[in-house]
Amino acid sequence: MSPNARQIVPRRFVQLVKPWYHSARGLRYSLFLNSLKIDKSRMMILTTPGRSGTKYMKFLLANYLKLLSGTSDGPVDANTMYAMFPNTWNQAYIGRRTYEKPSPELDLLGLDDLADIHSPYQSPYWDGSKVLHIYRNPLDYFVSHYFFTYEYRASRAGTVADPVEVMGLHLESYAANYLSYRRIAQSGRANLLRLTYEDLITYPEATVRIILGWLGVEADTRLVELAAQYSSRETMREIEERDGPIDTIIDPDRKFVRDGSIGQWKNYFSADNVELARKELGRFGINLDEFTLEA
Repeated sequence: MSPNARQIVPRRFVQLVKPWYHSARGLRYSLFLNSLKIDKSRMMILTTPGRSGTKYMKFLLANYLKLLSGTSDGPVDANTMYAMFPNTWNQAYIGRRTYEKPSPELDLLGLDDLADIHSPYQSPYWDGSKVLHIYRNPLDYFVSHYFFTYEYRASRAGTVADPVEVMGLHLESYAANYLSYRRIAQSGRANLLRLTYEDLITYPEATVRIILGWLGVEADTRLVELAAQYSSRETMREIEERDGPIDTIIDPDRKFVRDGSIGQWKNYFSADNVELARKELGRFGINLDEFTLEA
C-alpha cells in the first residue's frame, strides 16, 4: 500500500483487511510449495540479521553433505555452495519466484530446501517449517555491517563515518529482528532453533551436531569435524585468494572474510558508546547482557 493510500484508507479498514490479506498470501505460498512438491515441514529457513554467519553455516552444511554423500573432493568453493543452496527465501518463494532446485543431498538431512533470509519471523509462512535463527551480539554486528555495507562497496564508501553511526542507523531494525524470534521462542509455537554466532564460531562442530539432532538425523562426528576444517576462516581466505570474493556484491579488491572475531567492537566503541547502545536497546526491552560480547 502506497503512503498516499495510507492517508486515504481509514486505519480501521486497514486493520480489518490485514488478516485476510496475510491469509490469502499464506494460501498462495502453500499452493506454490505444493506445485514444487515441497513439504512445508521439510523446509528449513536459515535466518540471521545479516553479517552473522549465514554463509559460514551454509559452507559447513555443504561440506558436511558432500562428505556424507561421498562426493567431496576437498573444501567446497563458493560456486558449489551457492549451487547446492541457491534460494533466498523471499526471492524464491514470495517475490519474483526465482526458485531453483537445490542439492538432492539435502534429503540426507530430511529437507526439501534450505533457504536463507535476513528478516523478522514471517507468519504464517514459516509456521510448520524448521526455522534456524542465528544472531550476533549487536556491537560486533554494527562493526561488520559498517565494513561490508559501507566500506566494501564502492558506491557507499565514505557515506557513513564509523560503526557507531551504523548503530544509530540500524539499531531499531536489529532490535525488531531479534525481538521477533525471542517472542516466537517464548511462545513455543514454532519449530525454531536459536543459536548464537559466537557459539557457531567458537564451537562449530558442537553447533553442527546440535543442528543435526534438531533435524532428527544422526551426526557422523568424524565428518562434522572435517567439514569444520573445510569451512574454517583460513580455508575461506585461501578460497578467496584463489577465486576472488565469496560475495560478489562487494568491491572485487575486498574480501568477504575480513575478521569475524568476537569482541572486535572494543576497537570502535567507547565506554560512552556502549552505554548508549545499552540504553537504546533497553527501550525495546533488550538487555545488552543477553549477548556474548567477548570470546
